[in-house]
Amino acid sequence: MSGDTVNAMLLDLAELSNLDRVAPTATASRVLVEIVDSIRYTAMREGDRLPSLDELAVALGVSRENVRRAITSLAEAGVLDVRVGRGGGTWLKDRAGIPLALSQVISRTTSISEWEDLVAFRQLLQGEAARLVGERREPAVIARIHEHLAELRREVAGGNVARTLFAANELNCAIAVSCGNRVLGRTLLRAIDKVSVIGTWTMSGSDQIPDFMNWVEDVSIRLVHGIEAGDRERISTAIAEQMSLTLEALRSDENVRAGDT
Repeated sequence: MSGDTVNAMLLDLAELSNLDRVAPTATASRVLVEIVDSIRYTAMREGDRLPSLDELAVALGVSRENVRRAITSLAEAGVLDVRVGRGGGTWLKDRAGIPLALSQVISRTTSISEWEDLVAFRQLLQGEAARLVGERREPAVIARIHEHLAELRREVAGGNVARTLFAANELNCAIAVSCGNRVLGRTLLRAIDKVSVIGTWTMSGSDQIPDFMNWVEDVSIRLVHGIEAGDRERISTAIAEQMSLTLEALRSDENVRAGDT
């Protein structure tokens, strides 16, 4: 394939503004989050090739070893396919492994009050991004959002909670990427990354899985319909419900509560 996706990703990483990062402080973990964000923002697809370790290290201003560690973690989570030897390189394999990779580098011991602030911050940003998408109502963007919604509905029908969470997260990321404001979109992606791990942590042992998945589908449908109609009130209500359930899951997580002790 051509080097278009490699060049797009390098340009995207090089142009990152110095925003407060919703990411871990360890360098390799921060690099992992940056790579995930750039995969989303440059609309990379399974089978696309990533830049080399050296190119990523230069773009991110970090050591090659920190990039290697991040790439290794993403490969272990099934996100990337790393091949060595002649013709080797790194390819995007399966975006569905992203929540697992993020859940392993984001700490659960952040205090509940800090988590609550972050959820409120995400709600504010996501509402604005969705409203911008609704105001523009570009046919290609609306069609892409509907594709994500259709994928979410297929995962709900299949009964897989992990993939349902992933599909819902990808829908929200698509809204962030499509809002038309780069700073808002990138900041929202980072907030989505951190908040989304709450579902990964808390839903695996829940006995409310069917009800939860149906609720995710319902609120996502209402959000998409609100965007399509340019209805700010419906958008705000749907996003508020999303964040309400997130907070409920957060407050039930003993490991998160331990961060306050």
